[in-house]
Amino acid sequence: MRLNLLTQKICYNYQYNYKKYLYKKIDFLLYIYIINIFIYKKNQMLSKIKKILLQPARLKSENGAVAIIVSIAIATLIGVIAYVIDTGWLYENRRDLQSVADASALAGVQELPENPGLATQKAIEYANQNNLSINASDVTISNTFVNNDTITVRAVREDMPMFFAGIFGQNTADVGAVATATIGSPSKVTGIIPWGFVSNDYTPGVEYTLKYGSPPEPGPGNFGALAVDGSGATVYRNSIINGATTPLSAGMWLDPETGNMTGPTRHGTNDRISNQQNYIMDSFEALTEQVGSVYKLTRDDSQFIVVPWVTSFGNGNQPVQILGFLQFVITYSQGSVVKATFIDKAILQNNYEMGGVDSSGLRVIRLVK
Repeated sequence: MRLNLLTQKICYNYQYNYKKYLYKKIDFLLYIYIINIFIYKKNQMLSKIKKILLQPARLKSENGAVAIIVSIAIATLIGVIAYVIDTGWLYENRRDLQSVADASALAGVQELPENPGLATQKAIEYANQNNLSINASDVTISNTFVNNDTITVRAVREDMPMFFAGIFGQNTADVGAVATATIGSPSKVTGIIPWGFVSNDYTPGVEYTLKYGSPPEPGPGNFGALAVDGSGATVYRNSIINGATTPLSAGMWLDPETGNMTGPTRHGTNDRISNQQNYIMDSFEALTEQVGSVYKLTRDDSQFIVVPWVTSFGNGNQPVQILGFLQFVITYSQGSVVKATFIDKAILQNNYEMGGVDSSGLRVIRLVK
């Protein structure tokens, strides 16, 4: 498309090389295209007016009204085009601003509720890295479920240049966006792995046995397996591969899956790990980031699991009660034995029902505004 002088001037006034700009800003190309259509239509109208003015005097009187109507139509069209271009320009900038504000809030909320100061700092750092200048006064920490579990980021870009609104006396406009994120723990959990953790001691970065292969087992005839979605080898194996589908909450009771379940444990764990991209078991260090004494999951991976924290296993089919939920990274699997390393903070974004932050560390973050 050949750009006319008006188009080039618009791009020049806003310090863009118009050829590069068209490659980088597809939405803006639409605006430019509209301008060129408008200019083409305008030239057609002016040509018609010129023909009218060159007609004999007796026809001029008849067509004078037409010229006036066409002139009014041109003025109206200019106003409409100006509104469309300026509104689209502001909308595009607000959309970009909202994306940065959302991401800044999500970056900060992960430090809540323990460290609101660090949460504010993280939000500011992320915004600044994405060409958005904010300071502490633009970040607010508030309460939703517990104290200091919610963060709000307000972002404004002032004096955004307008293309045509200057005709009506407005050369610039402010664009703003607000993002609010909250953190909590799931009140109900799905997708858990059917192994029960019974110890009251869970230290970040330490490896624990979740599924035992031989005595001393957690209880007579029990090796740590649970019948969450029902009993049987196939159900148990599928619960390892995909996570159990039954929603669970603290206080519920579960039946043990008695017996060693060697084959289903081995096949289920191997299939779960092979579902990830590289088909191999990554190290704990490759999947986590240590900040001080805290370990955080750095990316989604099938080695990351959530298991019920339960009361001690008894004899045979004696049920165990859920005390809470803990998160681990599988770091060892051999035969019927599975070991995993405990991780402090596992941040999930999903549709879990949320409540106050659980001391176990399993947490959900969500944009709420």
